[in-house]
Parts: sequence; C-alpha cells; structure tokens
Amino acid sequence: MRCLAGIDMSKPGYQQLIIHPRPIEELSFVSAWQMTPYGRVRVEWRIEEGGEYTLSCTVPGGATAIVVLEQADVHQITLGGKLLTGDVPGLVRAWQSEADAMIELESGRYTFTCR
Repeated sequence: MRCLAGIDMSKPGYQQLIIHPRPIEELSFVSAWQMTPYGRVRVEWRIEEGGEYTLSCTVPGGATAIVVLEQADVHQITLGGKLLTGDVPGLVRAWQSEADAMIELESGRYTFTCR
C-alpha cells in the first residue's frame, strides 16, 4: 500500500499525508485505502492504453496532502478537467520539483489526469 498506492502516513498526527504512487509497467490499476483518525484516505490510479494516467484520491476532513506525480509536468496535469494553473477548488499550490510534479491539497476528493 505504501509503495504501489503511495499512501504515506509517516508524519506524526496524520494531519499531513503524502500520496506518492509508484506505477509499474506490469499493472494498469491499483486501488487502496487506509483509515486515519480523520477518516479514510483513498488512492486509485489507472494507466490507459496510449499512456494516459489517472489518479483519484480522497483526503479526509481535517487533513491535507502532498501528491507527488513522478515524471509529470505540472503544467500538463488537469484536476477535475482544469489545468492546475487556474483557480481550482481545494488546490493549495502546485510546483515542479526536478522531474516530478508536487501538488498540495486541502481535504476533499480529487481526480488528476496526465500523460
């Protein structure tokens, strides 16, 4: 769960989660969840034919999350169909860290799409 789904609850108090899925070529779909004192954190990712990658996650109320999308360009990721460069509800900030996209979120349900 910590590697493939990327649910990392190692920060004390579970208030800030890290969601860092690590897709592998042998799998096209992973779904996992974990209970926290704030509720259920859920992660699901899918790789479609043609390489489109979709990540859905739920951040429980009272918590925040940093989502790490490996080898992704933050300017080409959509959240709920909108580019991260615009005003997107629940999005605190998004930035590029070398080859990975980093996205900070408030509690809520989110679906990201990228290639």
